[in-house]
Amino acid sequence: MQATIFYTTLDNLATINTVWAEHFPTAAPARSAAVVTLAGGRGISIAATAVA
Repeated sequence: MQATIFYTTLDNLATINTVWAEHFPTAAPARSAAVVTLAGGRGISIAATAVA
């Protein structure tokens, strides 16, 4: 799995890291991140690709 996380402020990075570690406690998938402006007032958006 690979994920790209889009978020609106670096202030959210610690929270994102905590949640990511909770959901993937071992062997966390690769991820990229970018600070962006998101439509509709959203604070975070995640795009993920997984292969079964």
